[in-house]
Amino acid sequence: MIWHDPQEGVGFVFEPPAGQQVKVYVRPAARYTTAPELQLHPSLLLLTRPGGDASLEAAQKLGAAFPILGDSRGGLVDLIGQMDNPFGPNDDYISFYTGWLKAPADGEYYIATISDEGSLCRIDGKKVADWPGLHTRDAGRNGQFGSSIHLSAGPHHVTYYQFEKTGAQEAQL
Repeated sequence: MIWHDPQEGVGFVFEPPAGQQVKVYVRPAARYTTAPELQLHPSLLLLTRPGGDASLEAAQKLGAAFPILGDSRGGLVDLIGQMDNPFGPNDDYISFYTGWLKAPADGEYYIATISDEGSLCRIDGKKVADWPGLHTRDAGRNGQFGSSIHLSAGPHHVTYYQFEKTGAQEAQL
C-alpha cells in the first residue's frame, strides 16, 4: 500500500516475505512528476485491533500509535462505513480510520456518525462528530450526532475512531 500527500510525504505499508529483506530506494527529484495513470493519491486506511479493552479511548490510542500496528490488522478502504470487521473478529474490537475526504466545493457541510457503540470523527484536527458510550445505532439513525463545518474545496484530513463490544456492528460517517 502506498500513500502520498504532497505536503506530508510518502508512506509505504507492507509485510516483507518471511525471511527476506526489502529495500526501498528514494531519491529527490527536481520537481514532482508522474504519468496521470500512475499518480498517487491520498487514501483511506482502516486499522482494527481485537481485545478486551474495546473503548473509544483505546481506539484513539491506536490512532496515536500509528503507524505502529502491533497486533492490529488493516488495509485500504473506499469509505468510512462498515457493518462488520473486515480484518478480524466482529465483537470486542477497536477501529481507526485515517485518510482524506474531498470537499467538492467551498461551503458548509454537515458531518454525522452513526455507530453501534461509540464513535468520534475529526476533520483537519477539529472534532465534528462525537457519540461516545455503549449504544445501538437506532438513536442516531437520523444523523443526530454531528455538526456543520466549513470546508474549502479539496482534500481534508479525516480521522474516525470507533469501538464495538457485542452484538451488531456499525460504523458510518
